[in-house]
Amino acid sequence: MDTISKISALTKDLLYYSESEHPFSVEQWELASLDELPAKIGSLTQTDPSQQRVIAHADFFHKMTRIVDPNDNPMIANAQKARELYQYLQEEFKTIQVIRVEGNSVIPIFIACMLPGGNCVVLRTTAIET
Repeated sequence: MDTISKISALTKDLLYYSESEHPFSVEQWELASLDELPAKIGSLTQTDPSQQRVIAHADFFHKMTRIVDPNDNPMIANAQKARELYQYLQEEFKTIQVIRVEGNSVIPIFIACMLPGGNCVVLRTTAIET
């Protein structure tokens, strides 16, 4: 199974919980390096790169994997899926970068992982924060 297929399988039914739940999509971008991310994200979101905030991937996934209610089975299952995804990303990629595009209540989130040879696997989701 190739990398994109594996990540797509790991993100199937995975949700990012904020004030609502959003699924993940998986894309492959042709980038020479992560230095090209701000311009690409700015163009996709029609925002200025100054609105982009890089957050530590460990912090991002910690938020997704902590269990707030040990009796909430859907949240427990989602946290386990997020753990499996993060473990895979750490094993397969040397460089993982999480970028939030801030500035309003709908916050696009991009998780960029560089492949050898200049391709970038990007997981996209959305946070709602009012």
